[in-house]
Amino acid sequence: MKISAWKQAAVALALCLLAGLTCLVLLTVTRLREVEQLRGLAHEEQEIGLRFHRDGAALILDLHSAALRLGDGEVNVGKQDQYTVLFARNEAFFRQPPVSLTGKAATSLEEVQKDLRIYGEQVQSWLALPDKERLAGVMHADEPFRELLRDLQALRDACGFHLLDRVSEMRDSMRELQWLVVTAAVVMAPLFGVLLWMIYRGWFRPLQEQAALVEHAKTARDEMASLSSLAAGLAHEIRNPVGALKNRAYALGLLVDAELQPKVAAQVASMNRELDRVEHIVGDFLIYARPSEPRIIPCALAELVDMFHHDHQAEMQQRGVRFELGVVEDASFHADPELLRQALLNLVRNAAEACSGRTDGCVQIEALALERRIVLAVTDNGPGVPEDLQERLFKPFATLKRGGTGLGLTISRSIARRHGGDLLLASTSAEGTRFELRLPRL
Repeated sequence: MKISAWKQAAVALALCLLAGLTCLVLLTVTRLREVEQLRGLAHEEQEIGLRFHRDGAALILDLHSAALRLGDGEVNVGKQDQYTVLFARNEAFFRQPPVSLTGKAATSLEEVQKDLRIYGEQVQSWLALPDKERLAGVMHADEPFRELLRDLQALRDACGFHLLDRVSEMRDSMRELQWLVVTAAVVMAPLFGVLLWMIYRGWFRPLQEQAALVEHAKTARDEMASLSSLAAGLAHEIRNPVGALKNRAYALGLLVDAELQPKVAAQVASMNRELDRVEHIVGDFLIYARPSEPRIIPCALAELVDMFHHDHQAEMQQRGVRFELGVVEDASFHADPELLRQALLNLVRNAAEACSGRTDGCVQIEALALERRIVLAVTDNGPGVPEDLQERLFKPFATLKRGGTGLGLTISRSIARRHGGDLLLASTSAEGTRFELRLPRL
């Protein structure tokens, strides 16, 4: 799985877990609110039930006391009105209780209402008796009164059972909440582990690998810097004796008469060529190991290209290659002309060597002044760059030339990049190759 795929999977899993946690939190809050509502409702119903039983029992006792006072003596209007008011208060109290009753509680309340009517009827029949019979006899409402108290107690018990139902509902809700939390923990714990692994695989491990690559690159740069310093030192040490040998070879060539000693003259010429090649190689190493900073000055594009073409026309003729000027546009820009000449010389010599095997070998140089950049193009009609060499074309020591250093294109690209531009392989085919040196038009 690619790193981007690990990241996408981690983000998707994180979103799923976040959605699951959000749902779990919402369900938990909802359940807790339900439990809190049930608890408050149970407490309220308990208070109301106790107060209802207490107030109802007090009203019934007051009513029975008023009935006894009314029947024990002479019936008068004051006692009768007091009894009537208390009876009406009892009927109103039990007809509209302060709490909604269902089930057994509602049935018990109906029994209380029924027994209250019977009690009222018995009291009225008892009060209707003559005074002697009423005072001598037993009150007919005693049994309905006791029945009324029993029904009121049953009503209280029914409210207690209703309270127990509320408590049972709260207990069931808490059990469901516990089961939900435990199930979510069992399901999400492995998913959190997988998410942590994905985060490590998608983010932390690439960072570790990148840090290791950076450290490796730093070590490689340090080693390359050491090798470059060593190569520069060796090249410098080699350059001095090579220069002395060239001077002696040149002096020896002056002393040898080519007509009288042709073999010796040929050996001296070969020696000079080899010394030139060694000097060229040493020079390339020094330029690569110790690149100089460009000295930026105003330059005229057409003048620079024309002068370069004129200076190296003879060299190209010696190589058996036509050296032509293509489109040369004039423009002013800022650059180091010596470094640009060096970069162009590397490109032109590579192009000349690429088409040197042809009888119609041709190297063309162009200069284009675009809106934002300057383009110096070198084109040849050689066989093109092999495909296996194109990927490492600008790397040091990449060459197919016998005796070549493989540093020419690397140095030219380095010069272009030190100017803020670049060197590109614009095109290559069996009919030729085109390199473009692109520079910003400052």
